[in-house]
Amino acid sequence: MELLNGLQCREARMLLHWNVRELAYKSGVVAKRISQFELLQNPLYVKEVQLLIDAFKREHVVFTKNDGVKRSIPDATGYDGMTP
Repeated sequence: MELLNGLQCREARMLLHWNVRELAYKSGVVAKRISQFELLQNPLYVKEVQLLIDAFKREHVVFTKNDGVKRSIPDATGYDGMTP
């Protein structure tokens, strides 16, 4: 299972230009719990963390070494950038 900390959560949310309520809606995790998690006030349950990770993955956000966050947009298969 992947791990996610509060700082990564906030960084990923900012990368997507989402507010806490939008992340709550897209993940199913209560907004107040997300806010407290991002502020390092309360840990989340494993299930909540997985819901957040799943929401971010649907938007192609990946978590890298050293608490990094980036967006990885997959390339179209077979497209070489040239017009036929």
